[in-house]
Amino acid sequence: MSGEGTVPSARMHDTRFRRGTISCPVCNAHARICGNEQASPFVKILWCQCTNVDCGMTWRMDLSLVHIVSPSAITHDLDLPPPPNGFRHHTYPAGPPSQWPDPNQTTIFDICDDDDPSGSQADQERNAA
Repeated sequence: MSGEGTVPSARMHDTRFRRGTISCPVCNAHARICGNEQASPFVKILWCQCTNVDCGMTWRMDLSLVHIVSPSAITHDLDLPPPPNGFRHHTYPAGPPSQWPDPNQTTIFDICDDDDPSGSQADQERNAA
């Protein structure tokens, strides 16, 4: 078995990619970033290499900022591209108001609420020794 051909593409359908994972466009094997250059504040050039020894392709990718989704809280003088018209970032509605304390929440202090101020029997035996 020489490992020729393409790597099975099952991981293309897997949504749990590792952080920073890049796949070879030819054989779908993992690829590594061998170098990078900052072309502009919004574009980074990545030099990539396939880890499949039978493929071994190298290529250049451009990683670019397309538009902002949520603006920065830091003041800056960059002219960031706004989101396209009609773009809506999904926000979840607030949940129902809660009661405090929650009657369904157990407390870890229930086991310490004894009427005996001297503590548990194990504590009394330890203190007596």
